[in-house]
Amino acid sequence: MTGARNDVARRKLATLGDHLRELERTLPSTLAAYARDGVRRRAVERLLQLLVESAADLLQRLLVLRSVAAPQDYRGIFRAAAKAGLMPEDLAGRLDPFASLRNLLVHEYDEVDDAVVFGEAGRAVPVFARLLVVARRAMRRG
Repeated sequence: MTGARNDVARRKLATLGDHLRELERTLPSTLAAYARDGVRRRAVERLLQLLVESAADLLQRLLVLRSVAAPQDYRGIFRAAAKAGLMPEDLAGRLDPFASLRNLLVHEYDEVDDAVVFGEAGRAVPVFARLLVVARRAMRRG
């Protein structure tokens, strides 16, 4: 991928990286610190939402650039990206729970458990870091 067609994907990749670094800086080291700081809790929740949305936007763009029909839901995008060879199947599976968490946070289907969000935020860092590496590699391959 080169030129203007790749510029959008590069921007989306950079945005994903920015959100990940911000989560790493924002996430407290303990659940107790997380639980007592409402502003930080909301920032972490929002960053988790943004990570899922940015990852889906990036992968959807990469699918379109490869003339692959991109689903409209997050899980579908993750699975389609794996099927298209943009990322390993196991990474798509690791991203799936974050789509559910994003929906819970955004739509408030249920009460949000701080311990669950804190734990998932910690798990998000290596998963989305791996996605960054995989996406960069996929973009270089074209």
